[in-house]
Amino acid sequence: VQNDRFVFEFQIVPHTNNYTTTFYKIKYYFANLGYSRKFLYYNVIKFGENFMQKPFFYDITLRDGNQSLKKPWNIEEKLYIFNLLKELGVQAVEAGFPAASEMDFESVQKISEIAPDNIIISALARCVKSDIQRAYEAIKSAPKKRIHTFITLSPFHMEYVLKKSPEEVRACAIEGVKFAKEIIGDGEVQFSVEHFGDC
Repeated sequence: VQNDRFVFEFQIVPHTNNYTTTFYKIKYYFANLGYSRKFLYYNVIKFGENFMQKPFFYDITLRDGNQSLKKPWNIEEKLYIFNLLKELGVQAVEAGFPAASEMDFESVQKISEIAPDNIIISALARCVKSDIQRAYEAIKSAPKKRIHTFITLSPFHMEYVLKKSPEEVRACAIEGVKFAKEIIGDGEVQFSVEHFGDC
């Protein structure tokens, strides 16, 4: 709908604490334009219901952001960033890649020890038992813990880095996730695939 007021009404929704009031303004405006109840239900009401669901923020600054730095953060710097993320109200933090270095392991371990019970602390691990075990050891003291394990599905990497067939990679992924679920107990397991646009 080409109408300045319609655009304006939708733009103010994210910037108000009263989502419901703004949503009903939008609904009322559409009704005044002569749109049917069916249109309002499927295109406005359902949109509003979905929009008002609280988002879940899973921050990877301490892991992916840190990996991109020329000089990675030390433990004190990571703790400083973690406290900022707590203040922002982030619900989950990927704290690091414990198998990558002793410093990364220690920083994830320290973050897990001070983490409040309303934040999930996640550690990254390749689909390799030693990596997964290392991730678990780093986060086991966190009230809410998650192991995030991954494997490549890039044809180039499967052939030249992993030196495995797609079937073998699939088996590794299944075994990795099963192992992570066994050791995490009541914690969470996240699985993802790595690729470079060639999958």
